[in-house]
Amino acid sequence: RPPQAGLKPEGFWVIIIGQEVGVFYCWSVLHALFYLYLTYNHNKRYPSFQQALHAYTVKYNERSVHA
Repeated sequence: RPPQAGLKPEGFWVIIIGQEVGVFYCWSVLHALFYLYLTYNHNKRYPSFQQALHAYTVKYNERSVHA
């Protein structure tokens, strides 16, 4: 889901392995997910949504995304 109006994203993180996968824009949400479900080895921050979406799509097409 996109950021709320007026909210500037902190960055765009791609998560490819874990209970929650996808492109995220809020570190505080990710931090909570890391604590509960994810490992830090399967994420990367991108400066734009387009770059993050492209990276996620490449991994998805490689069948490297695992929820």
